Parts: sequence; structure tokens; C-alpha cells
Amino acid sequence: MKKVLILVASLFFCSCNEKQEVKWRGLNQLDELSIKVEHATQEHKHDEQAELLGEAKTLIPQIASSIPANAKNKDQVKVLLTDLTALAEQLNELESLEHEQLDTLSKSIHPIVAKLMESAGVPHVHKSSCSEEHDASSCNDPTHNH
Repeated sequence: MKKVLILVASLFFCSCNEKQEVKWRGLNQLDELSIKVEHATQEHKHDEQAELLGEAKTLIPQIASSIPANAKNKDQVKVLLTDLTALAEQLNELESLEHEQLDTLSKSIHPIVAKLMESAGVPHVHKSSCSEEHDASSCNDPTHNH
């Protein structure tokens, strides 16, 4: 009987740990920021785009140094952080980049962040209201994350 109780308690404890949500505040901030960068890029607001990319450049090293202990796929997370850090290094030359290069960098951030969130087990839900960023039909789509 004692062994059964220990087994039940062990299974309960393990199942609770598996359901623990991974939180990575800096990554959530970068996710929101990357959406803003994409919109500034699409609207050809180059000054806003450059300002937001500067914020991203500052935020990326903070994220790279703060992997949550309960991140799901740490090996993949490390690889994606390497990609994100390399992107941040390119942002160090922000002033000398052409608009096309800025656009490419701007469009590269969100896909990396989204994959990083997925790999880490961080929920990928945007705070911004859907109606501001997307048409109503995509907001009603249950597979639509933004």
C-alpha cells in the first residue's frame, strides 16, 4: 500500500511539472516588438522601423542570457538564439544599411522569435488587438495566432 501511494504521488508530481507554463518575459516583449517592426516595414515608415530595430537590438542580448529553466527543447532554443544574436549583430550597422537590407532584417525577426517561442514552450499569443493588425476574417480563424 505504501508503494502505491508513493507511485501515485510521484505520477501526480510529474504530471504537474509537465503542465507548467514556460514564461520568458523578454521573449514576449521581442515578439510584440517584432510585429510592430513588420508593420512599420509594410507601411514604409523607415524612421519608425529603424527606431524599433534599435529597441530589438538592445533586447536580444538580454533574451539570449535568460533562458528559462523549464524551457522545453533547450538544444533547439540555443540554436535559434544563435540565429537571433547574429541578426542583432547585423543591426549594429543599422545606420549604414540600405532600406532593402533593413526590410529583410525586419521581416526576419518575427519568424525566428515565433520558432523560439514554440521550441521553448512559450505560448505565442499577441497582446495587440487583432482588428488593428489584421482583417477580421483572419482573426476569426482558430489557427490564427496573432
